[in-house]
Amino acid sequence: MTDEELEENIINIIDELKPDSVEQLIYHISERSSLPEKVVLQKIASLESQGKIRLVSPMKKMPDRVQEYILSREAAWFWLIIVLSSISSISVLWLSAEPLVYLRYALGVPLILFLPGYSLMRALFPEKGNDLFEKIILSVGLSLALSPLVGMLLNYTPWGLTVWSVTLSIFLLISALTFAGVFREYYYLKQT
Repeated sequence: MTDEELEENIINIIDELKPDSVEQLIYHISERSSLPEKVVLQKIASLESQGKIRLVSPMKKMPDRVQEYILSREAAWFWLIIVLSSISSISVLWLSAEPLVYLRYALGVPLILFLPGYSLMRALFPEKGNDLFEKIILSVGLSLALSPLVGMLLNYTPWGLTVWSVTLSIFLLISALTFAGVFREYYYLKQT
């Protein structure tokens, strides 16, 4: 079997049989040819380095409980959002001295214009298919819809529109949506 035939054979097996692992791929290739395993492995590595095929690592076992999932690496985004919204909220509420006020502004902008939309997006779309640009645009757009809504609702409460009421409301909204997002993502991944 020539090198080109082996390459074509590997690509055809991947397209037709969709093997779950490299071992299965090697098994199917060895059924069709008498090449040694080492040669087949080198060709697979060569095809991947050329970008003709893509090997992905298998998904780890899904945790049995949602608490375990929250503590896993797959839910790192959850902790990042919680920590970032906490730091932003604290800075907005407590940094009012002249040189630190600019840090307050810098941390307050994502609190209002990004984090509410991102947490809502994670709650609405638990699958991980969107690319980074889509996530950013969708997050900003959803935040521009959510933040004024929170302000409008606060206007009709006894607390009114103060820095404290708006910051705490936005923080609680982000936290609730982030928890909903991580729960939805866990159950979505558990079903697939």
